[in-house]
Amino acid sequence: MIEITEMFTTTGAAQHYTVQGYPVKSWQIRRAYEKGLAAEPKLRMGRYRIISSVDLPALEKALAQLGYLPADLNTAA
Repeated sequence: MIEITEMFTTTGAAQHYTVQGYPVKSWQIRRAYEKGLAAEPKLRMGRYRIISSVDLPALEKALAQLGYLPADLNTAA
């Protein structure tokens, strides 16, 4: 069976949060990966990280640790 999930680039992930009222920039998404607070996505397209929607809870936790999102945020559910 093939499981299809929504995928984002770092820019797309930033837009995902911005649309929900949390202004996040793509550099802040990248910083969460660069600092090792979120596991690198399994997929890349060239230099672009391809982030699965199932990985958003871990990314949200990392962004909260950096102070870019509120600690009690739960948008990926």
